[in-house]
Amino acid sequence: MRAMKFGCVAAILLAVSFAVAQDQQAPASDQKPSVTVKHVPIAKTSATSGKEMFISYCAVCHGKDGKGAGPAVAALKATPADLTALAKDR
Repeated sequence: MRAMKFGCVAAILLAVSFAVAQDQQAPASDQKPSVTVKHVPIAKTSATSGKEMFISYCAVCHGKDGKGAGPAVAALKATPADLTALAKDR
């Protein structure tokens, strides 16, 4: 009787741990393809030119139009904000 209870508990724990492990693995269709990011040194920009600063520091992620579609988006975990929507909230 005792061995039967132990076997049942072990089987339940094994089934639960298998189910948890399956939930942690994302299906292949949901995974992003591997992206190589080219690291380039940042060029200094003039603090008096907002446009020049945006192009140098922000446009890589947010895009030149600020809508969140820059060339580095594929390598990011989270989608960059659409900066054009900030003015609409006011």
